[in-house]
Amino acid sequence: MRLFSMFLAAVFPALLLACKTNSSAPDPHADHGNSASSQAPHVGHVAPTSADPHAAHGDAHAGHTMPSASAAVQGYTMRVEPDGAVTAGATGTLNIRLQDGSGRPVERLQVVHEKKLHFLILSRDLAFFAHEHPQQQPGGLQTLAFSFPRPGDYVLFGDYTPEGGPQVVSSARLTVPGVSTMKEPQLKPDDLAHARRFGAFEVKLDQKVNGEESVLTFSLTRGGKPVVDLQPYLGALGHLVLVDPGASKLLHSHPLGAGEPGKVSFHTAFPAPGLYKLWAEFRPEGQPLRVDFVIESTGAGGKPHAH
Repeated sequence: MRLFSMFLAAVFPALLLACKTNSSAPDPHADHGNSASSQAPHVGHVAPTSADPHAAHGDAHAGHTMPSASAAVQGYTMRVEPDGAVTAGATGTLNIRLQDGSGRPVERLQVVHEKKLHFLILSRDLAFFAHEHPQQQPGGLQTLAFSFPRPGDYVLFGDYTPEGGPQVVSSARLTVPGVSTMKEPQLKPDDLAHARRFGAFEVKLDQKVNGEESVLTFSLTRGGKPVVDLQPYLGALGHLVLVDPGASKLLHSHPLGAGEPGKVSFHTAFPAPGLYKLWAEFRPEGQPLRVDFVIESTGAGGKPHAH
């Protein structure tokens, strides 16, 4: 993912997404395969929405996504429709259709970070995150077998690059029927002075702020020693996703160049001050590892740092 640093535009600046009901315009389920690639340069894009994508809860569209528009200059849209009823805890199939500004199916996608479509699934309360990779079918259809863990509202982001076109992030929302326990996320910044434990690994996050930009450095240790065997995952030493509490602004980032053993740094430019929840994915010692933190941006927002 030239983006998986979440800011896009026609060539690589900011991308606006309007998640509207009638718009035209951790427990990973991910396909975590082995990766073998050189380190990717950092990339960034933000996908803000002009309206609350979670509005109109409980309407007749429960279990179906609302199409949303990518930036008007690009005109790409993503429609996601379950193949049959959606039931929490049961595996079903999502049909994903990408269209260009003329309404034509997008059938040819570039391979970016080893996949043609990176599909991010977030629960409304930001307690759940999945990074998936649908299977491309004839006619531009993409399909994904997936099990939503709980009833409630989910935000879906598709990150893809049409052949001969710009990198695009499209979004949609989906409501899984049932009695939802999801609430508005109440984010509190993590204490970054201490490492947190994730499985067999300890992870410490260091945030260095320079004006409108930040460098986020993750230090991975095991038994108090740096993880020297940090292997590529999907073409990079790490992947980083950040969202605001409303899941309306998405920042997707990849690492800077090689750093000290056991350390991975990401260059980011937040779209606005405030709290953000992040998920970072690594592959220490060949094991898939996903970590999450809540951090605060104090900058005034600015252009993303991109290719």
